[in-house]
Formats: sequence, structure tokens, C-alpha cells
Amino acid sequence: MTSVYESIEAIASDFREKAEELIGFDNNVSDFLKKLVEALHGTITIVQNPEVYEMQGGSLTIQPDGTFNINLPPQTSPLRDNFTIAHELGHYLLHYEKKEEPQIFTRYGTNDQEFQANRFAAAFLMPKDRFREALAKFNNSSLLIAANFQVSEQAVIARMGYIK
Repeated sequence: MTSVYESIEAIASDFREKAEELIGFDNNVSDFLKKLVEALHGTITIVQNPEVYEMQGGSLTIQPDGTFNINLPPQTSPLRDNFTIAHELGHYLLHYEKKEEPQIFTRYGTNDQEFQANRFAAAFLMPKDRFREALAKFNNSSLLIAANFQVSEQAVIARMGYIK
């Protein structure tokens, strides 16, 4: 029986593969994510006065027509922003349900949807096979692996916890 997280790994892997085919990947994760969001009819906004729930991460607002906006706080690093954007894309793919009113997802709190979006982001940004190769290539150095995948060291350490 497939676990929820194995399913999320598969969804993220498939989505990454299709995204690379659609828009290409030139080893610049930030540009790749921005192009992907645009291709999905979304926008990314740096919010100068973020809500409390946006201070450490961001938020996702999906309109009834499926267009969306990802809000990022101004004080986070580009590496953290890469993870946040992928996290919000995880919400879009895993949790969005067409409704008559806008839906808002925030990176605030701990619930199943947040854990699932985190796992999606990690799997999307650090695909399992590539991650295992990086573990060997960089001798398990979380700092070098983070630089390779253009994510925070914290994201790599979390991924190391469930990918061997």
C-alpha cells in the first residue's frame, strides 16, 4: 500500500519532469520557479507589510478562476523563497478545490496540509534520485547539497531525514 508521502513524492517528481519539459531548466532554480508560476497563470509578490502568518514563509491565494498569487515576505533569503514557492505550488496541486470564493493557504501552523506541502516542495526541488546522487557526490555535506539544489541547508537536513 502506498503511503500519502510516497504519493506526494510521485506527484512532485512527475510535475517536476513535466515542468522541465515545458519550460526547460538551466540550473537556476529561482528563474525556473518564476517561469513555472507564470506558465500556470500565477504571480509572485514580495509583500512589504506581510501579515503575521506570512512573516516566516508566505501565503497562496487562489482565485475562483484558478489564477493565483504567492506572497513572500521581504526579509527571507532567495533560498528560503525557492522552498516557499515550491511549498505553495504543492498546496495548489494537492489541496486546491474549485470554489466560488478565493482560497488562502498560509505557512503558519502545523497541520497535515502543511506537512504535505513541505514534502512536495522538498521532492520537487530535490528529486529523490538526484538527491541520492548529491549525497554521494558531496559526501553528505548538507551545505554543499544545499548549494547544489539552491535551497536552504535546513531544507536539505529535513530531506536527509527521510531519504536515505
